[in-house]
Amino acid sequence: MNCDAYKITVEITDNTTAYEIISGFSTVDVIPFSGEGWYRFADKEANKWHRIKALAVNMGVGFKNIAAFGDDHNDVEMIRKCGFGIAVANAIDEVKAVAGFICDTNENDGVAKWLEENVL
Repeated sequence: MNCDAYKITVEITDNTTAYEIISGFSTVDVIPFSGEGWYRFADKEANKWHRIKALAVNMGVGFKNIAAFGDDHNDVEMIRKCGFGIAVANAIDEVKAVAGFICDTNENDGVAKWLEENVL
């Protein structure tokens, strides 16, 4: 059977195997899920930042006016490039390191609280 796939998520016991899998595919990226043995394989352009960028350009919104919230590896680029990059308090260290703001945890309505305090 031949079909298109936008992404594939697999459980792998070690990250060496995950990166060996993509070594022959120059357009494929692998992103680990924190704290788990799960990896997402997808086209390098299939990520949150590229979709935000496309929407912003289409709608004429400057990147500096966009707020993005995140907690895991797949959020780092988006958090770093949006004008308001916000990590939830329970985010991984890599996300917190690039964020301009840190809000309460996602379990404690951190995103809603940040929006209420800074936007509304």
